[in-house]
Amino acid sequence: MATSTLPSAFRLARRLPPQVLSMVPGFDGAGNRIVVINGTGFTPETRILFDGVPAVIRSRAGDTVTVLGPATAQGQRAIVVALNADGQSSLFLQAPAPPAVEYDSADLSAISISPSQLPAGVESAIDIQVGGTNLRPEYAALALGSSGVTIRDLWVTGNGRMVANVTVSPSVAPASSTVTVINGVRMATLPFGLQIGVSNPRQSYVRGRVTDPATGRAGIPAGSLAVLQVAGPLAETAATSLRVSVNDQPAVVSSYAGGQLVFRVPASSASGPALVRIASATGDASLPVAMVVDPPPPAIVSAQVSGIKVDSSRPAQPGEVISLTVAGLADPGTEVATGAVFVNVAAILHPAVSIAALNGQHVVQFVLDRSIPAGPQTVSITVDGRTSEPAPLPVRRN
Repeated sequence: MATSTLPSAFRLARRLPPQVLSMVPGFDGAGNRIVVINGTGFTPETRILFDGVPAVIRSRAGDTVTVLGPATAQGQRAIVVALNADGQSSLFLQAPAPPAVEYDSADLSAISISPSQLPAGVESAIDIQVGGTNLRPEYAALALGSSGVTIRDLWVTGNGRMVANVTVSPSVAPASSTVTVINGVRMATLPFGLQIGVSNPRQSYVRGRVTDPATGRAGIPAGSLAVLQVAGPLAETAATSLRVSVNDQPAVVSSYAGGQLVFRVPASSASGPALVRIASATGDASLPVAMVVDPPPPAIVSAQVSGIKVDSSRPAQPGEVISLTVAGLADPGTEVATGAVFVNVAAILHPAVSIAALNGQHVVQFVLDRSIPAGPQTVSITVDGRTSEPAPLPVRRN
């Protein structure tokens, strides 16, 4: 009698699959629509999907998960699925009648784009306004219906606005391109939204990203220097003739030579994407380009061990779990991934082991490396390329 073996016929699991028992839509303190989901079998790695789109986890407490769900259409009921890391999902037990929620009734409508015409061979920012919805960075996307136009950078401001830096190929033929906005499981298209014309050698534009000349990063804090490369006739303009603005605020030119422009971002600039425009006294102007104004760097408020402040009378010891209270790590109440944060003590990088939002700030915990020498050390924290000023951290070795 012939037999056969299936090496992957089934998988053994240590626990029952998750189940979604109840869902309560609501709003958070900032007016964002959320859903509080209660269930069983949830783990710290459980993901929540709305019609297959992963939801953003705001908080977890055992078998209760609060999520920011993606937008759906008017009257649409989104199927909600809990998915565990072991491959089991709530559909194992709830497939005949999966739970659903009517989460967001906003429709996408009234798409507008500026500028709506670009010549071939340039780079430019385009500003997209979408009515009838609150675009969320976690769920929104943009697509252009031309292979000759590439989206280099995209930012979603959360108030129905997108800003994208695009590159138009010099070989693209004049044509019109559709503009499609995706928000969660919703999609809307503006036919003929972007017109591509013939190349214009008199059109100046910014080539590449606006960066920090000291670090090379694309994110630049307000009040700091920024550098960009101008292409076109403006590249030959004298520095004294240039006029630079950031979100319509005048910026001071630091230097200009060979098309390389260094300017200072206005100190009052708000964080987020900002449009940079360059013009000359004679009226020549570049196409706009979007840059990122970084928020101020985080600030370490205090360091504690088991609730006791770390100072000269109670130094930290290698191997201890240090809790740093940090202001400005992220928006108040926002979850921050541990992999995005690093703590620097005595030139040794320490990974964060936990991060919790607390009273408008964040508490970052890390284990002090056992090789740290005794004496007056300093600690700094880095998130998304932003680094705090060093704070004192005295260390004692027993």
